[in-house]
Amino acid sequence: MSATTLIDGGYFAQLQRPWATDLLADQKLGGSIGWAMGEIPILLALLATFIQWVREDKKEANRIDRAADRAAAMGEDDELAQYNKYLSELNQRDIRE
Repeated sequence: MSATTLIDGGYFAQLQRPWATDLLADQKLGGSIGWAMGEIPILLALLATFIQWVREDKKEANRIDRAADRAAAMGEDDELAQYNKYLSELNQRDIRE
């Protein structure tokens, strides 16, 4: 699209199309259209990936919440509380050393 020379300009000049007065501008326009049309599938794939990511994140959050609720109902620490307790113990051990 940023080229200053015409690709196969001799062939297109021989066609002598009356509406094609600036072949380089036509080439740049065609490149721009091709590039823009190529972006549409990429955007659709990006949108689909984002939607799946959000849905999966919601499922994971619900799973973690259910596990925390079960642990609370049984009077136990949930996974996050256990991990925080572990980190606190490591910190206390480092302070003592």
